[in-house]
Amino acid sequence: MENQSKDCTSMKNYLTQKFRGILLTSILFTMFFGWKITPIIDISIIINIPVLIYLLSNQSLPNTIKEINIVTSILLITIIYLSIIYLTNNTASMQWILRTIRGTLSFITIILLLKNEKKSKEEEYKDKFLLYTSLAISIHATIIIASQLSPDIRQALHELTNASLYVNEYVIRSNIQSLGLTYSLSLTSFLYVISVSILIYVKNIKSWIKITLIIVNIIACAWTARTGIALLPIALLAGALTSISMDWRALSKAVGVATLSCGLFVAATALGPTTITLQIDRITEIFYFISNPSSTPFGREFLPMFHLPADLYQALFGNSLTGREKDYYVSSDVGYILVIYGTGFTGLLLMLAPVVLGIYISIKQKKNDKNYSILSTIILLGYLLLNLKELALMTRTVWPVICVIISISLLEYQAHKRREDEVENPQQAA
Repeated sequence: MENQSKDCTSMKNYLTQKFRGILLTSILFTMFFGWKITPIIDISIIINIPVLIYLLSNQSLPNTIKEINIVTSILLITIIYLSIIYLTNNTASMQWILRTIRGTLSFITIILLLKNEKKSKEEEYKDKFLLYTSLAISIHATIIIASQLSPDIRQALHELTNASLYVNEYVIRSNIQSLGLTYSLSLTSFLYVISVSILIYVKNIKSWIKITLIIVNIIACAWTARTGIALLPIALLAGALTSISMDWRALSKAVGVATLSCGLFVAATALGPTTITLQIDRITEIFYFISNPSSTPFGREFLPMFHLPADLYQALFGNSLTGREKDYYVSSDVGYILVIYGTGFTGLLLMLAPVVLGIYISIKQKKNDKNYSILSTIILLGYLLLNLKELALMTRTVWPVICVIISISLLEYQAHKRREDEVENPQQAA
């Protein structure tokens, strides 16, 4: 009877954990890939409201205020700054303010979700949450593959997300690339790089599931944009470096995954919507661009995009415009340049501060958890590189994933500092 009771309890706990994992993966998927309902409101914002209400109802207001850490403070200061430049410019756009408000809500929701997970799982919460993040991205990678193989699915997704209102018409009509549920090819392709990095890092997943998910993400990356292709070595680098400190068996697995990844990429190219010649040309141009940027068509188009406002005041504080208005168009796709024109160097530094802080804290975690320190540092540096190609700061889709990495680094750092304080001041801790 006692054994039967234990079996029932064990089964109940198992089902509860599975349901919790499915629920968290679904929440993260919606936060990452929720599309626009109107030009101002999107599903990724709406999902934050019930989740935040639930999380806040489980703790007192004083504790919640106490948990508003330095990143949240920086984000709130950024909103205040953006509001000031909006009010002080006669012609202005609220997009920078709305973007940062959405980014702040995403960060608060994610860090509270992580705190809640940490209370229930303690040591396992970090790898579990990273796995849920990768699963959410992998679901979208599956959607990408399906939409590439079926024009009907692709058309249905474009209609569902009202893509024609927000995306270049050529991209929508193209059979070469698929948007899935997002509005940006380059930013989405970077998510698959992050997912592969996480999958190589996490250990609490069966090998066949891990390999299958890596395959799905690499194919989606190859079929989405060459930005992800160019940054894919980041995933392999993260995997290699996190395996060096392990045994030779783990290292050999990492080498095997890297080899498999290269083979999969070639297979995905050969079987995918692009011709293998076109894909080889796209990849070759990346290497030509690195060695001699001005020698490639992309380089000749891309390099002139690096320019600054002629007016010193605008360079420092911006004009509160997005750079895509008819009379105030900025001839650049470079994320840093668009941020400077719109918010000035002051706004750029404020938006970079949470990421730079996340990198610093991740590096500080090297003694405590070397593998996660390497993983998080490489991902955050990749995010900064991504902003050289596209506007990635505070954007939907990528920013919430970056919030996961920064939040875990912060929580791990805070926990490590508390343990150090307890060792140094045992009486005060007691």
